[in-house]
Amino acid sequence: MKPRPADTTGTPRLLLRPQEAAQSLGVSLRTVMAWVGAGEIPFVRIGERNLRFPLEALREWVAARTSWPTQLVPSGPEQSSVSAGNPGASKNGAAVGAAKQTPL
Repeated sequence: MKPRPADTTGTPRLLLRPQEAAQSLGVSLRTVMAWVGAGEIPFVRIGERNLRFPLEALREWVAARTSWPTQLVPSGPEQSSVSAGNPGASKNGAAVGAAKQTPL
């Protein structure tokens, strides 16, 4: 893709071309176009053949799909589940009435 000249007006670009969107998301152009075909990614159609991707909509789209851990797991025996507010654990850290979970 030919590099575009720098924006001399200082105005931020609102729309990205498909290849620019792919680079920004760290995926291939083929993946972006598959998402377009499946209706999974926000885009704007300009004319019959031109697609553009709104920068803010892409940021929101990524944020909506970003998963964060909901609870930190204690790393050592000094932090018991009881002191962490887990009523389903005994003082020795064993689960009461639940199967032991194994880490992934």
